[in-house]
Amino acid sequence: MLLSNLTADGNTPVFSAGDGNEVILIIEGTFGSGTASIQVQGTSGNWVTLTDGTGTSDFAKRVYSANAKLRVNLSGATTPSLNVTSHMARPA
Repeated sequence: MLLSNLTADGNTPVFSAGDGNEVILIIEGTFGSGTASIQVQGTSGNWVTLTDGTGTSDFAKRVYSANAKLRVNLSGATTPSLNVTSHMARPA
């Protein structure tokens, strides 16, 4: 499912996979020399980047959501076109 297409620095809309679900996030396209970061909202309301959740070229990350609020942040990019998609994953 396509969540967002980033064409400038900024954030995707906030999303969640639901309580107890796992999702595979795929970030792919033209990064425009930028860095994409998968972030989760902490209990304080601050956004925190996931460990191994950043990339400057196509990458995927499996995330256990536990009803967490997630987003992808793109920074330092020039004329990017990044697709952020999600796929429900089965537990390992």
